[in-house]
Amino acid sequence: CGVAEPLIITNVVVVNSTPTSVTINWTTNLPSTSQGQAKNINTGEITLNTLDTGLTTEHSVNITGLTPNTLYA
Repeated sequence: CGVAEPLIITNVVVVNSTPTSVTINWTTNLPSTSQGQAKNINTGEITLNTLDTGLTTEHSVNITGLTPNTLYA
C-alpha cells in the first residue's frame, strides 16, 4: 500500500487574451484532464471551459464568454 504521487501544476502562462476570452497553458507532472476557470472579481461568477477528459501533461484551455473591461482571477 503506497502513497499516491501528488499532482503538481507548473509553468502556468496566459498565452493569449481578448476582451472576451483567455487561453492558458500549464504543465503537470502526471497525466491529467484539463479544465480552467475564471472568476469575476465583482460578481463572483465563475466561467469554465468544457472539461477535456484526455490525459496529458501539457495542458491548454480557452475560456470564452468573459465580460470586457472586467477583472478576473
